[in-house]
Amino acid sequence: MAEDVIGLMDALHIDKAHLVGTSMGGAIAQLVTIHFSNRVLSLTCIGASTGNPALPQGDEQALMAMATPPPETSDFEILADYLVGIYSALGAVDDIEKLRERALNHVKYRGWNPESVNRQVAAVLIGDMCDRTELLAQIKIPVMVIHGDVDPLVTIDSGKELAASIPDAELRVIEGMGHDISLQFIDSIADAIGRIAQCSP
Repeated sequence: MAEDVIGLMDALHIDKAHLVGTSMGGAIAQLVTIHFSNRVLSLTCIGASTGNPALPQGDEQALMAMATPPPETSDFEILADYLVGIYSALGAVDDIEKLRERALNHVKYRGWNPESVNRQVAAVLIGDMCDRTELLAQIKIPVMVIHGDVDPLVTIDSGKELAASIPDAELRVIEGMGHDISLQFIDSIADAIGRIAQCSP
């Protein structure tokens, strides 16, 4: 997947980029930065870890929600209910109407593919067996680690360890944020991304 990012950048004729990744995307962004350091200007990881298997496991309810396969249906309303349940288990704080609107937009317009959910879970499990701690110590670009203090899936300890593993990385803890990027946290996240991007040479 990290190579896919570089392939996309090549196809779009992008020599260097500011990378932002959330959760599994944060792990992928780390690998891009580690293995293709000349292509990355700054790195922001949100709700991600080092892959250290000794880190505390997430909340059982959140893990169960992520492991529950989507219903075998094409009914948008049923699929939206499924996604709202996941958002809630991951710590969403938006009201139910906003969550349902987001879920319906997801299944209607983002190319809903249940098999892709299974592939993501498999990729997360594989990634969790890949401890990147030593490799992260080699990163020499500006790095921002953003983590919610009530993240039920990737605990705050994971965010703290990630920031400590990268030289000069900045840790931004967002109070009240879980593993879901709810609307009320967007401005804080955007501010942190902008700050670290401005630090790149």
